[in-house]
Amino acid sequence: MRNTLSYWIEEVFRALGDPTELSPYVDNDGVTIDIASKGYQLIRNALNLGQQQVAFYKNPANHRQFRWKDGYKTLRVRYVPTAVTVDFPNGLGQTQVNISGLTSNPQDLYLQFDGDLYYVQYTTLVGGVYTCWLDTAHTLTAGDSVSGLLCQNWVLMTDLDVIVDVAEVLRVGTLNGATFARSPRSAEFGEAEKLNAGTPTQWYKKNKRVYFDVVLTAKKRNVISKLFVVLNFCTLIERI
Repeated sequence: MRNTLSYWIEEVFRALGDPTELSPYVDNDGVTIDIASKGYQLIRNALNLGQQQVAFYKNPANHRQFRWKDGYKTLRVRYVPTAVTVDFPNGLGQTQVNISGLTSNPQDLYLQFDGDLYYVQYTTLVGGVYTCWLDTAHTLTAGDSVSGLLCQNWVLMTDLDVIVDVAEVLRVGTLNGATFARSPRSAEFGEAEKLNAGTPTQWYKKNKRVYFDVVLTAKKRNVISKLFVVLNFCTLIERI
């Protein structure tokens, strides 16, 4: 369970590089929390001190206490897949297709055409045309050309109206009030495997992206419409 003292103690311990002398676990087993251990108590004391410093921070210009509700920003994301033209140099039963006019590599994205969804496993770029190898064979004939969509299972957090780093994503949901669960720590779906299309149920943040457990296709383009984020603390202080 997140947002418990034990959770944050483990987070700090891992962020420090798992130093043995600060281990909060029974016999340093990495699983069972020992609240009586020296490491647990040291990290707990440091967290308590840090929480007090943050909670009672005052603006040095006017000595007024900072209101932390100002540290939360809402990012609204309208996800729209990229429309492309898909050409077929080879016929039925092949996995190779060509896409031109792209400004970035479509590898590890998803290509939707002719009613099916394909995972782009790897690509080559020659003369402005990306040759893509799909995870499964298509059913089109050589010389065919159809309209398609490039889809993904993530959104970029680059539309914030302030120049800051995102420290944490607090909640992901839709404009109608639905929310999706944060994924377990061990899950890293969709970074090297094929997913299905559908409505998201889980998400996690990695670098500047929020990943979902499904592919966001055209029919679901409005499902990811709002991200709630808390901004980086140090940057906020500098901007006061």
